[in-house]
Amino acid sequence: MPGEEETRGNGGSGPRPERLRTSDDRAQAAALMAGAFRESQWYKHMLESRGEAKREVLLASLFEKNLALQKDACWCSRRHEDGSLQCAFLLTPSDAPPVSFFRMVRGGLLQLLLQWGLGPVGRLLRAKAWHERSYAEALGTRPHLVLERMAVSRNQRGGGIGTATLAGALAVDADAKGLPVVLTTQEARNVRFYRRLGFEVALEEEYPPGITNTIMVREPTL
Repeated sequence: MPGEEETRGNGGSGPRPERLRTSDDRAQAAALMAGAFRESQWYKHMLESRGEAKREVLLASLFEKNLALQKDACWCSRRHEDGSLQCAFLLTPSDAPPVSFFRMVRGGLLQLLLQWGLGPVGRLLRAKAWHERSYAEALGTRPHLVLERMAVSRNQRGGGIGTATLAGALAVDADAKGLPVVLTTQEARNVRFYRRLGFEVALEEEYPPGITNTIMVREPTL
């Protein structure tokens, strides 16, 4: 359930996309994503009755566990001044080995159930299944990458850091490997942002009731 932000320039050379390195990086990336997604329609639906601050805490915990299970899929860029993360997102291969139940338990599934409750976890799993069906409709059985949780620090938004970081990662993970990329967004401004990076609308679908999702696909640049 992706999220997208553009960014303000960093005053020097452009941002250099790189993989997450450490557990501290994962914690920073999870906090960045949670701050960007606490007002997302998707997560408001999943965590209904939770306030904004509580949603952010729960999402940071979820995202950090998820990043630990997908260490090679997360890209980021850093501030020149102090090395802190300013942008982070996931580019997950569709053919990545499925996460086993044992790994999910080790990664904190039981803790997630205790923190969120059965209802929200059930909604999360149903949303995951819906995404998989929608991406199959858009791309068939073609190998692809899934772009998720595009987030930029609040004081860096507005001038191109998100664009430059994502473009660099797409060149390495998508174009060099000949892979299309798919994403979901619920915001019209994000559709405009992604179109500038080569994405096109593949389909639109309402799920859950009342939330319109735009599925976008980017073909690799040769």
